[in-house]
Amino acid sequence: MALIDYGSEINLMSMDFYKKDWWPINTKHGRKIRMASRAIEELHGACPNVRVKVGDVEIDQHFFV
Repeated sequence: MALIDYGSEINLMSMDFYKKDWWPINTKHGRKIRMASRAIEELHGACPNVRVKVGDVEIDQHFFV
């Protein structure tokens, strides 16, 4: 499994990926996302400052679950 950055302004991770490490999460963020099917879904939570390492580069990113 991997987290992939497609250059979007938000970073998403699946619930399955989140459960592998259990980062601190804010479930009272109130954010929603519009899917490609035009359906609107509520996001489970926001994980601030998730440490991501790619090669020799490490950076903290915010992810929504």
